Amino acid sequence: MRLLLTTAILLAIAPSYVQASGVDERLALAVARVATNEAPGSEEDLALVWQVVTAHGDTSAERLQWLRTHSPCASGRWTQEQALTRPGNCRWARNLNAAGTRPDYWRGPPWGRFRGVWLGALRSARDLVSGRQAWLSCEGQPLSWDGPRWSAAAVARGWTPLRCKSLNVGYYRQRGRPSSRQVTASRE
Repeated sequence: MRLLLTTAILLAIAPSYVQASGVDERLALAVARVATNEAPGSEEDLALVWQVVTAHGDTSAERLQWLRTHSPCASGRWTQEQALTRPGNCRWARNLNAAGTRPDYWRGPPWGRFRGVWLGALRSARDLVSGRQAWLSCEGQPLSWDGPRWSAAAVARGWTPLRCKSLNVGYYRQRGRPSSRQVTASRE
């Protein structure tokens, strides 16, 4: 009885990710990191990243592998030394964690103000990865994304922009699934 009561208390106070079933934590964390790197606080960009990721594998392992190839800096495939050579959010986004502690190399506003944005993105990523929520950012099935300033280059390489609600642009390519080398890499 004491074990049952202790378990009930722990479950009542445990973070939602501990209680969640069907969540691949590594994939949810990577999706949230990449989306936060791309457009901090944008639910639409989080949905765009997830839409693209789902097009590149049927299992969590396949999707995570593709995401690590597409966005090596924010997803953590590159070393921290490699990340430090890149401009932008990549330096700290790769260090975001489930506990919500201030990431190494954070240079933004006081962490206490941004922490809720990060934890909200992680909760949303868990909901998407687990299938508890399903929302789309783009019409059609995007196979990649990139910032609007890179649109002309993406179109020149044969990508078609899709109508999306996100800050970043979702792209489709008629010739089927591109290899990792063909995908426009995010400008991390």
